[in-house]
Amino acid sequence: RCGGRCRRTALIPMLEARGITAGHGRAAPVLADLSLHLARGEILGLAGPSGSGKTTLGRVLAGLHPPRAGRVTLDGAPLPRRGPCPVQYVAQHPQMAMNPRWRINRVLAEAGPPDPALAGLLQVAPDWLDRFPQELSGGQLQRVALLRALGAAPRVLVADELTASMDALSQARIWQVLRDLAERSGLAVLAISHDAALLDRIAPRILRLP
Repeated sequence: RCGGRCRRTALIPMLEARGITAGHGRAAPVLADLSLHLARGEILGLAGPSGSGKTTLGRVLAGLHPPRAGRVTLDGAPLPRRGPCPVQYVAQHPQMAMNPRWRINRVLAEAGPPDPALAGLLQVAPDWLDRFPQELSGGQLQRVALLRALGAAPRVLVADELTASMDALSQARIWQVLRDLAERSGLAVLAISHDAALLDRIAPRILRLP
């Protein structure tokens, strides 16, 4: 689905998932034989009702949830098992991925010193660095989580309801930053969202899960 905005040049797959079947415990799988691809610099939307497996798929792509079947490759090779993963996942509830005893500067340091210019673009205020995660709002934590993920220099970003806790103006600013990164550095983005209007604005191609 391109909506008239597809690029005319051929998209060469960079990240590929083939035949992914995944679930939780002994329950029936939420994903069955699913395949997708992401090209360098592409923003792909992922939509679907609650329980359709959007978050599970995002975690599988980032190597955080092992599938029952299928494989994920980056440039034809499996994701590395050591070092920073080239596919970074930003969760809808980032506080779950942050140690509540760590101040924000230590949270960010997990990916290396944050880029001041990028922090400014993402509107991560300097005075947040001495606070604890529980002292920030949901939207502020999303910015921090995004800055940490981008600090790992990923080639692919999985953004799970990334701007759901932000107002419309903040949403637009964050997605403009990511679109600029996609164009300049080739960052590929999987944008997971329930917001159909948002995906229509940011993603030339949208995959819809049943």
